[in-house]
Amino acid sequence: MGKNGARMSEKNIQLRQGRGGFFAIDRRIWAKLCGADIDMAVAYLVLARGTGRDNRTTFWSVNSIEERTNIARQRAKEAIQRLVGGGLLRQDRGGTRPGYCLLPAHEVAGCVEAGKPLPLTVEEAGLLAKIGDKQTRVPKVGRRGSRNC
Repeated sequence: MGKNGARMSEKNIQLRQGRGGFFAIDRRIWAKLCGADIDMAVAYLVLARGTGRDNRTTFWSVNSIEERTNIARQRAKEAIQRLVGGGLLRQDRGGTRPGYCLLPAHEVAGCVEAGKPLPLTVEEAGLLAKIGDKQTRVPKVGRRGSRNC
C-alpha cells in the first residue's frame, strides 16, 4: 500500500526498488540484427529486456516473446533458433525454463572487422578523454554478482 492506502502498481514498486526495466545491447549487435529479419531483432530485444545485471544472462524465452509481442509461439521459437544458429545467442540451459547468454560483439562473427573495433563515437571519445586525464574518478562497478555468462 502506498500513501492514502492506495495500492501501488507493479511498475511503481519496481521503480522504487531501482528496477525500472533498463537494459543495454551493443550497437554492433543491433546493426547486425537490423540486417536480419524482424522476428530475430524483436526476439533479441525481448530477451535483452529479460537480462540480469550483467545485460547478458536471461531466462526469458519463447513465452516472454509471445506475451510481449504479436509474434506467434512457433515464429518466436524459430527466431531464437536462428539467433543461436547465427552466433548471437548461446543456449546455456535447456528444458522448460531455458537459459541463454547474449554474446558480446567481439564473439559474434561479422560484428568486429578482423579484430578491429569500430571507431569511437564523439560521445565515446569524450568519455575516454575524461578518463585518460587521470583527474576523473571512475567508480568500480559490476563486480558483485557478475557472472559474464
